[in-house]
Amino acid sequence: MERNSLARVIAVCALLGALSALVVTSGAAAAGSTPKCTITGTPGNDVLTGTRGSDVICGLGGNDTIIGGAGNDTLVGGAGSDKLVGAGGNDTLSGGAGNDQLVGGAGNDQLDGGAGDDTEDGGAGNDELVGGVGNDQLDGGAGDDIEDGGAGDDQLVGGVGNDQLDGGAGDDIEDGGAGDDELVGGAGSDQLNGGTGNDSAAADSEDSATGTEQGDSSSSSSSAF
Repeated sequence: MERNSLARVIAVCALLGALSALVVTSGAAAAGSTPKCTITGTPGNDVLTGTRGSDVICGLGGNDTIIGGAGNDTLVGGAGSDKLVGAGGNDTLSGGAGNDQLVGGAGNDQLDGGAGDDTEDGGAGNDELVGGVGNDQLDGGAGDDIEDGGAGDDQLVGGVGNDQLDGGAGDDIEDGGAGDDELVGGAGSDQLNGGTGNDSAAADSEDSATGTEQGDSSSSSSSAF
């Protein structure tokens, strides 16, 4: 009996040790992957609003509306067609799967639509916009913006400022707007319009490039409008 009891104690101790190691490993992996959510939604359709501080707001499933408020916020839409609004601060917006609407607002924001046909508006500030997979519409707004359409037939607008536009794969339409812009057509039959300013373009034989300034010129390959 004593030997059996001792054996059971040893087995229980071994099991507890294994569970403890598993918990530590899982916690470390979770801590190193994504920021901890300070405000979390549900699997349904949520309306989530941040605080005056820097929040990490996670919508999870459903068609969510997430508003960051003041502070440098991180907004994660998750699955569903979400609307993310950064408002004030230097915000990071991630739409995830679904046809999402991302609005950076004031500040130097980072917008990533993810999969789906997304609409992104950087607003004021020097913003970075990534369309991802899908037919996306990107508008940098005021400021020196960087835009990457990704895969799909995208529409990129630079707005006011010295912008960098890259359509990526697909038949894209790019408009640099005001400022000295750099436009890259990428794969596909693209339409590149430098707008006002001293603009440059990297276009191939399948692309069309036009400019409006007298000092602009256009040609295939890498060129200046």
